Amino acid sequence: MPWSQNRAWPTQEMQEAERKLVALRKLVDSYLRLSQGDPLKDQAVTALGLFLVVRSVGHIEYIFEAAIAEYAQAHARRQIADFLKSHLGKGSNPWPGKLVERITKFDSKSGREFEEYLRMDDQHLWNQLAQMVAQRNDIAHGKSVGVGSLKALEYADVAIQVSGKITKMIDPTKNNDPTKNNL
Repeated sequence: MPWSQNRAWPTQEMQEAERKLVALRKLVDSYLRLSQGDPLKDQAVTALGLFLVVRSVGHIEYIFEAAIAEYAQAHARRQIADFLKSHLGKGSNPWPGKLVERITKFDSKSGREFEEYLRMDDQHLWNQLAQMVAQRNDIAHGKSVGVGSLKALEYADVAIQVSGKITKMIDPTKNNDPTKNNL
């Protein structure tokens, strides 16, 4: 079904997910400023920072899969869109190479563009994303993690940047001509 002109892109759900991530980032930043030297507050800020890392990675996973699902819903026959949606949501870590691979399978030109984007500025986003996913996995598996709150804030910024790029690249409001094999 073609994209409805009265629907927002990114969707309201995607926008709400970003608002929640931004709110958590602000909370961590605020607590970080207030905790100076108080051991109990420092522990709370550390815990919130770890949660922010987990949420930042989860945000990229969610935005990527939501964008794919919305695009399929707008451009594919219902059966194909339903099939695709049934294979999403399995929790694939958004490693930089994995995201590039998945976007390339979707559209090779977009995959190259996304890889170039992540590798700009001496691979800053690529490296940050890889570190963030590794840290999230360590947190999730109970390993000792050396992520400070400042680094968690930085990771949240990276997540917002990367997810913003994804929603621009996989945009169901564009390429609505069903006779073309677009993204």
